Amino acid sequence: MSRALRYVLAVVSAIALAGPGLLASGVPSHVRVTEPRIEALIASGVAESPTFRTIVDRLESAPILVFVRCRTRAHQATSAAGLEFLTNTPSYRYVRVFIRCDLPTAVQAPLLAHELQHALEVAEAPDVIDPATLRAHYERIGYRSNADDRTPSFDTAAAIDVQRRVAAELARTSSTTMAKVEAIRHLWQ
Repeated sequence: MSRALRYVLAVVSAIALAGPGLLASGVPSHVRVTEPRIEALIASGVAESPTFRTIVDRLESAPILVFVRCRTRAHQATSAAGLEFLTNTPSYRYVRVFIRCDLPTAVQAPLLAHELQHALEVAEAPDVIDPATLRAHYERIGYRSNADDRTPSFDTAAAIDVQRRVAAELARTSSTTMAKVEAIRHLWQ
């Protein structure tokens, strides 16, 4: 099976699965989820963090569809969250964001905001049309965040800043959130 066909099948599958679990009620959202816990995490982030809300609002008007999925340590031991390029069409680019849902909620929301910032970075770069151009884009705007040459990871100062701001904003809404974030800070820095 060709690589292009695999991308198309992945996108079709993602769209089919994302039907009833859209973030925006009644209106197809650019941030698509199928799991109630992710939907609740996003709703909470939007309600409690101005930074999180701004990123989601910007994604809603961008030429990108973001499919958010849960993973566990068993399925994703090397990273707590990430973004993968799926495909490109004349109307949209499709990316998948994953987040480790076995982490505490106080860590998940800032991590998700971090990955949604990466999705926004992709949306704002029309030259990103496949995994190779995604990598080239992050080599330009970011830096390598791991030493694995087989599956290199990249990060940006903007995404790290978003993660820290969302953590701080959420800490202000709950007195216990900051204690949880401090206790497990080493997991996401």
